[in-house]
Amino acid sequence: MNCDKELKSTHLKSRVQWWYIGFFLVFIASIGIINYSCEESDEYYVKYELNCISYSIARTVHATINTEDNSNLTFTFESGTPWETVIGPVQEGFIATLEVSLDYEVEINPYIYVSKNNGLFALKQSDESDELREYVKISYTIDY
Repeated sequence: MNCDKELKSTHLKSRVQWWYIGFFLVFIASIGIINYSCEESDEYYVKYELNCISYSIARTVHATINTEDNSNLTFTFESGTPWETVIGPVQEGFIATLEVSLDYEVEINPYIYVSKNNGLFALKQSDESDELREYVKISYTIDY
């Protein structure tokens, strides 16, 4: 009889140990899930850059970009002057668009750069050309 009681006692202790191990694993998994869900989403910044080269007199350039709230913002300046602006933060999936128009053909070189979480800006889209043109539009969808 004593042997049977000791066997039942040992079996009960084994069950209790497995219960503690199971509880511990569920606890660790729960903490991991909570930490993962509390991570901040990535933030992106967009830099629009434009070089317009006019071989005669300076021409008026109209550069239209879309901003953080997906509204259009137009800048007006003279060709021959490098221009850039930065917007953000924006989220993944944002479509950065730069549209340039002039009343005369010039050499237009637009660029879109993106920075992730305040890192360095990386060139994502450009349309460099030696041809003279009055209009160009480029866009890039953030998909890191």
